[in-house]
Amino acid sequence: MPEYLYKRTGGVVGFLERLIEDGYREAMDRGLESVAEGLLDSVIIIDLTPATDRDPDAGITSLC
Repeated sequence: MPEYLYKRTGGVVGFLERLIEDGYREAMDRGLESVAEGLLDSVIIIDLTPATDRDPDAGITSLC
């Protein structure tokens, strides 16, 4: 599921956190015991397309 989560959130940790939280909330509301892609597809998160002012290299550090 890592590829799916990256595709849905663009790798933004805050969006990932929101998707997971909302997904688990939805699963509990539906009485489900697991969270799958089908359920997460129904979760609406913030649209990434207008975020053109974000720095794509923010948070990247060199280990050297």
